[in-house]
Amino acid sequence: MTINRKTKYNNPGAIKIFEEFIDESSIRKTLDNLNNYDWKPTWSDKRYAGDHWMSCPLIEEYNKTPNFNLFEIAAIVEDKMKCKIKNLMFLSMLPGGDIPPHRDMVGNIGLGGLRIHIPIITNPGVNFTVGGKKVVMSVAELWALDTSYTHSVQNFGNENRIHLVMDVIVNDWILKLLPPKNIKFYLHQFHIIALGFIKFLKYATSKEMKMSDFLGVVWSSIKLKIRKK
Repeated sequence: MTINRKTKYNNPGAIKIFEEFIDESSIRKTLDNLNNYDWKPTWSDKRYAGDHWMSCPLIEEYNKTPNFNLFEIAAIVEDKMKCKIKNLMFLSMLPGGDIPPHRDMVGNIGLGGLRIHIPIITNPGVNFTVGGKKVVMSVAELWALDTSYTHSVQNFGNENRIHLVMDVIVNDWILKLLPPKNIKFYLHQFHIIALGFIKFLKYATSKEMKMSDFLGVVWSSIKLKIRKK
């Protein structure tokens, strides 16, 4: 397992941490087992790429699924990761799959979460972008993805793109692997807060909430916090 020290961190939303996190023999064995696995749509309602995006859950909300013991790589990864793993899964993007640009907060470092990607199989036709920049992930590498940055993926190739993906809880071990926080980090977090506030305002107005009522709720919350101090 070789930690990456050469890459310049020109994309704060996607950072390569390890050059070779998983050995080749484990990758080959995993692929053999996945060939016999009955994949299910990542979302039951088939949102986001429909039947072109399939999954195999290994850990869900900190609990191991029956699939965990089917794949030796799951225990290997659990042992290597010195942090809590909330979710662990194989995600397969089939040829023709397309997930449009979006962002979510489950992997927002500022909120204590992070998404980890380990490519199991990929191809040159994969177009994965984070923060508007293309990210090329190679097999067996370990990447940290901050999902609060806009990201998207398309598989224009002829092979499946399979990643082992996990949502983890950020701790000191994780922070030591990441570049130090700088002004860009804090500006991004401020941007996310602003977007959340704007989204809330749109929600409030869509529910025909009067501005006077909204301000009243805000003022009541402020007074409550003052009393608690």
